[in-house]
Amino acid sequence: FPSHDNQWTSTSLSGIPIFNAGDGKAPMSWDLNPLNKFVDLNAWPANTSCRSIRAYKNYLIALNVTKSSTNYPFMVKWSHPADPGSVPVSWDHTDPTKDAGEYDIAEGSDPIVDGLQLRDSFMIYKQSSIWRMDYTGGPFVFRFSKVLGSSGALNRNCIVEVDGVHVVLTNQDVIVHDVKSSCPLS
Repeated sequence: FPSHDNQWTSTSLSGIPIFNAGDGKAPMSWDLNPLNKFVDLNAWPANTSCRSIRAYKNYLIALNVTKSSTNYPFMVKWSHPADPGSVPVSWDHTDPTKDAGEYDIAEGSDPIVDGLQLRDSFMIYKQSSIWRMDYTGGPFVFRFSKVLGSSGALNRNCIVEVDGVHVVLTNQDVIVHDVKSSCPLS
């Protein structure tokens, strides 16, 4: 599993740029004012970092999370949904008044590498598998299901959406897939 310090991921949540260095520091946001600098993401939990952060609907999704120096390589952590034009007000998965949560995709020993929205789903790429995260609402907020168990993403930023499908650079090939199936490009 390639590991490079400062391999950035970025996303846009309601037009607000969110950046993550993936180096043990908090993700950052920018208010689009050219006179202001990036600041640590509001309400981000103390002593927590992630390898990748992406937007899905009004949520921010943190992938491969580290809390107090302990890495949880299978963890998906999501924020409470943000109001349009703002960042999330909470990441507290223990607060029953918020929709923030955590889920471990612990099947297999392959860590989470990255993720990206595809149509109405959020696709989570582990090293050797691909998972689908769908909004359900209610007490569980999201449903997780395995899409593919033989390929994953080579590294962060190795996934791109093209005409409603994801093109993914894997450890052995380049694959194209939609939310239900995949095929190699070779």
